[in-house]
Formats: sequence, C-alpha cells, structure tokens
Amino acid sequence: MKCSKLAAEITQNGIHFKTPIAPKFKKLATFLQSRKDGPKLPITQSISIAKELILEGPMATENFIQAFKFATSKKGLKLSYKMAIDFAQKMAKRSVKKN
Repeated sequence: MKCSKLAAEITQNGIHFKTPIAPKFKKLATFLQSRKDGPKLPITQSISIAKELILEGPMATENFIQAFKFATSKKGLKLSYKMAIDFAQKMAKRSVKKN
C-alpha cells in the first residue's frame, strides 16, 4: 500500500516537468542509502529527502549527488556526512523549478 501511494505521489508531482522524475527519484533515494559513496541513510529518511528534493526538478538529483561528493571529498569541503547532506540539500534546492 505504501509503495503504490508513493508511486502515485511521485507520478503526480512529475506532471510539472518535461522529463520523467521517477527515475531521478529512484536514483536519489538509492544514492542516499548507498554504503559505497552515499551517506548510508535508512530507507525512510532516504525516501523523505528524495521526495522533498525531486519537487525542485529532475536536475535536483544530480545537483545533490555532486554537491554531496564535493562536500565529503578530501579535495573538497571535508564535511561530515550530516553537514554534507545539509549542504547538498541547499544546492539541490537551487535546481530549476517547475515550468
């Protein structure tokens, strides 16, 4: 039931954009849970953040991922995961808005 409700919500939000947002939502939620290069968040927190950011448009996913990687990089800002998530969210929220 929760999955279908989430899918309907993401689909409904996608009508405001020229490109599909569901794949971008999935990519962001997966990255947020990633143990390899992401912040290793629990699934509920990952979905919550992805739902919020995807409203900023399809580019929010790439903007978040790039900002997070830069923020945690030794050649970048060297921030903790918590601070890097905050930074990346700010950058993603500057993505192109709805048409």
